[in-house]
This record gives sequence, structure tokens and C-alpha cells, in this order.
Amino acid sequence: MSEISRLLRQMAETTNDPADLAKRHYDSLTPTQQQAWNEQLRYREAVRVMRDDVRQAEHEVRDLIADGVSPNQARRQLRCHGFFVPGSGEWVKWLDATVEQHQARREYLLSLAAGVMRTAEMHQQAIDDILAAGVTTLADLEEDVA
Repeated sequence: MSEISRLLRQMAETTNDPADLAKRHYDSLTPTQQQAWNEQLRYREAVRVMRDDVRQAEHEVRDLIADGVSPNQARRQLRCHGFFVPGSGEWVKWLDATVEQHQARREYLLSLAAGVMRTAEMHQQAIDDILAAGVTTLADLEEDVA
């Protein structure tokens, strides 16, 4: 993690407002750091856009296969798309990825899904607790305990 990112994480502990955090963080950087941060953000956005495009193509391929198109024919949609291989950070084209690269990506995605499921379970517990207590929010529940 870069020093600029560390600073952002430290500052995040002082506010609940993302706009405030973004402004205070950026304003605290030197011009050189601001340039480096801008480059990092542009890169991250480019990765996000490329990943969104790949995800859309992956879903289209899945739907084509479900509709009876042969997997080999459907996967042609992925010819120009790729993904990052966890660990190495290498960008590999979907159709050129090895078993090991697909496996690394699969395991990474499964770990993300498990984390999302844990968070969804926490929200379900919050819903259950709010409803069981007959309050409107968890803050109301905490006030009843105090």
C-alpha cells in the first residue's frame, strides 16, 4: 500500500463523509503526490471499466450457453477480454488463460463472494434484531439498552 493510500485510510477514521474525506485527503497532498494519486485513480478507473466490460461479456456467454449455443462458439465473445490473475497481477486474455490462471481467478472470486455473503448475513441479522425489538433502526435498539 502506498503512503498516499495509507494516509487516506488514516484520515478515513476521522469522518463519515466520503466527500469530506476525498477533499481533505487530496488537499493534504503535495503537488507531486497529487499527480501520483491522479495517475493511480485513472489506472483504477481504467481497470474497473475493463472489468465491467469483461463481466458483461462473461454474462452474455453464460446466457448464450444456457440458450443452447455451444460453449466453444459462445466463448468467442471473450476473445478480446481478459482478467487479472490474483497473486501475479498479470492481465491475461480469457481464451489464453491456463488452468492455473483460471483456478487462481476462481478462488479469488469465491473469496469475494464469501465476504459478500458474510456482509449480507450481518444485514439480515440487523433486520431480524430491529424487527424483533419493534424499533426502526439499530441506533434505536442501542438507545433501549443504554
